[in-house]
Amino acid sequence: MPKLLREDGPHGRPKWVFIGTYDERHIPKTAHFVWDPGIRRWWTDNIDFAASLADYADEAVKSDLCRADKSRALTSDFNPPSPPGCEYMPFQRAGIEYCLSTRSGNALIGDEMGLGKSIEALGVINCLPDLHTVLIVCPASVRGHWAREAAKWLIRPHLIHVWHAPDKITPTYGPDLQVHIINWELISRRLDTLLALAPDILVADEVHYAKTPKAARTKAFTALVKEAKRALALSGTPIKNRPIELWPVIHALDPQGWPNWFWFVNRYCAGHEKVIGYDRLLHEKRTALDVRGASNLDQLQQQLRKTLMIRRRKVDVLTEMPPVRRAVIELDAAQYATELAAEQTVLSKSKASVRDLRARLEAVSDNHAATEYKQAALELSKGINAAFTDLSRVRHETALAKAPDVVAFCDEALAEDQVDKLLLFHHHHDVGALLAEGLSKYGVVTLTGETPQGARQAVIDAFQTDEKVRVFCGSILAAGQGITLTAASTVVFAELDWVPANLCQAESRAHRIGQENAVMVYHLLVANSIDAEMARRVVEKQEIIDAALDDITSDLTLKPFEVLDIQPTRDEVFEFTHQERAAIHAALRKLSAESDPLNPTDTGFARAHAQIGHTLAIQEPFDSRACAVGVRVARLYAGRLEHNHGTLIEAAYQRWRASHEQHEHEGATR
Repeated sequence: MPKLLREDGPHGRPKWVFIGTYDERHIPKTAHFVWDPGIRRWWTDNIDFAASLADYADEAVKSDLCRADKSRALTSDFNPPSPPGCEYMPFQRAGIEYCLSTRSGNALIGDEMGLGKSIEALGVINCLPDLHTVLIVCPASVRGHWAREAAKWLIRPHLIHVWHAPDKITPTYGPDLQVHIINWELISRRLDTLLALAPDILVADEVHYAKTPKAARTKAFTALVKEAKRALALSGTPIKNRPIELWPVIHALDPQGWPNWFWFVNRYCAGHEKVIGYDRLLHEKRTALDVRGASNLDQLQQQLRKTLMIRRRKVDVLTEMPPVRRAVIELDAAQYATELAAEQTVLSKSKASVRDLRARLEAVSDNHAATEYKQAALELSKGINAAFTDLSRVRHETALAKAPDVVAFCDEALAEDQVDKLLLFHHHHDVGALLAEGLSKYGVVTLTGETPQGARQAVIDAFQTDEKVRVFCGSILAAGQGITLTAASTVVFAELDWVPANLCQAESRAHRIGQENAVMVYHLLVANSIDAEMARRVVEKQEIIDAALDDITSDLTLKPFEVLDIQPTRDEVFEFTHQERAAIHAALRKLSAESDPLNPTDTGFARAHAQIGHTLAIQEPFDSRACAVGVRVARLYAGRLEHNHGTLIEAAYQRWRASHEQHEHEGATR
C-alpha cells in the first residue's frame, strides 16, 4: 500500500516522501516528485506537489496539506460565541476557526482591507474563556476604534485601558478581562511594563509596522510574541514592497514553520551575492547577500497559507459589493510646460550623475584599492541622495501647480451632484491646504499628521454623518489606515505615494464593509511627469504583492529594483510643519553664531555638530532632509535655546523619531 509521509528536511523545512513499489513509481513521477538514489525514495518539498497525493497520506498529514485550502474558506459551520445583537459573517466564522487551529497557536489574518479583521480577532478572544489579559498594538489613529469594537464584541465583562505617552499602567487582577490598547510608537519605550502584564494574547494590528528587523518596535514586537501565549497579527497589506518584509513577522509568529532566514531569502527573495568592497588583507572581494528581489511567489503564498496565514479577497467574500474601479485622468501636459521642463532637466541630470558614479564604482571594484573603492561608494551614496532630493522638490512644485486643476475636477463632480461626497488624498501639507481652501464651499474636513489624536474621531464622524460635509481631505499616510469613510464612494488622489500598499490602504477607507455603492478611484496625473513614471513603478510593485498573497497564473521571478527607481529617503517622506521647520532653522543659525568654526570645542560644541550646524544654517531651501539632520543636532543644545524653541524642537524630534521607524529603508536586510 503506497504511503505519503512528512519528514523534516534541511534547515528544518518539511519535505514529503512517497513510499511505494517499483511498479507504483508512476504515481510520484506524475506528481513531479524527485528520486533520491541515496535513500532510494521519491520526495518533494513543494506543498502543491505533495497535496496532489494527499489520498495516500494519513489523516494528520492530509489535514496538514489541506490547510492551504482552509485559508481561503468563505464559510464555516463553526459557531463562535458573540454578544446579543452581533453576528459574524460566514467568512469571519471561517477565519476564527482557522486562527484557533494553527500548529503554533499564532496566526496572520491577511484578509483584504475592509473585511473586518478586528472582529475576527475579537471573535478568537471570545472563544478562549481562560484569557485574562489582552494586549492590542495598533496605529495611534485607531486606538479609539479598537476600544469601541472591543466594547461592542467582547462577551465577557471587561476593562479597557487605552495607553497614551505618559501613562504608567500596572498589571491589574480580578474577574474581568483586561484589555490594553497601545500604539506601535510606544511599545519599545514601555516594553518592560508590557512584558510585566504577561499577556495571554497579543493582537498586532497593521503588523507591517514590524517589517524592519533592526527597528526598536520590531524587536519589541518579537519580545511580546514570545511572552504571550497566543498572538494574532493583522494586516491587509503584510507585504508593502517585497517578500523580505514578511520575515520578521512570520519568524516571530511561527519559528518552527519559518526557522531559517537564509533558506527564506534564497527561495523567495531571489537572494544573490553582490560585491561591496575589497579586503586588502585577504586579497579578495567582500560580498553581501542582496535580498531585495522576489522569486517562487506562488510557493511562498502556499506555504504561508499552510502554516499561519488566512487571506480572503473582497471580490470573493462580498459578492454583493462591486469591485473597485480605477481611472487615470491625465491633465494636459501643455499647461505644465514649465514644471515638466524642470522635472525632465532634474531627471536627466540625476540619471546621468548616478550612472557615471555607478560606473566609477564598478571600475574600481576589481582592483585592490580599498580606499578608492570606499570613496567611490561614498560619492555614489551622496549622488543618489542628491538625486532624490531634487526629484522630490520638482514633484512638489508640480503638485502645487496642478492643485487648481484637481480642485476644478472635484468641483465639477460635486456641483453637478455626480457624487454626494468624496475622499481627496494628498502627500504635502501645503498641497492639501490649497485643495481644502478651493473646495471649502462644499464643507471640508481635514485629517493630516498635524491633526491632534483626540480630534481625529470627530473629523471622521462629521464626514460620515453630516450631510453638509461633502469633502474629506487627508494625507495618504495619516488618513489612509484604520478608519472607515464609507459615506463616500469616490476617491481622488491628487498625489502619489512611493509604496503601492499605502494607496490601497487609502482607497480601502471607502471600499469596505458598510459600503453600498461601487467605489470609483481617480488618479490625477500630468502626462509625461515623474508621477506618471511613478504610477508604472507602483504597478510593478503591486504585481509582486499580489503574486505573494493572492493566486497567480504564472511564475513571477523579479530582479532587485534598480536604485534609481525614484524611491525617496526616509527623511524625505516625513513632513515637518512650517512652524517646526522655521524653529529648527532659527536654532541652527543661533547655535552657529555662538560656535567657533575653527575651535568649536572651546565654545562647548562637538566638532562634527559645529560643522553640520554651520552648513545647514546657511542652506536654502531648508528641505525635509536638512530638517531631519538639523533637529537631531539642535535638540542636543536645547539649553542654549529659548524655552519655546526648545520645546517645539523636542516635539518635532519625537514625531520624526516615531516616523523614522515606520519608514525604515525599503531595502533593509537582516
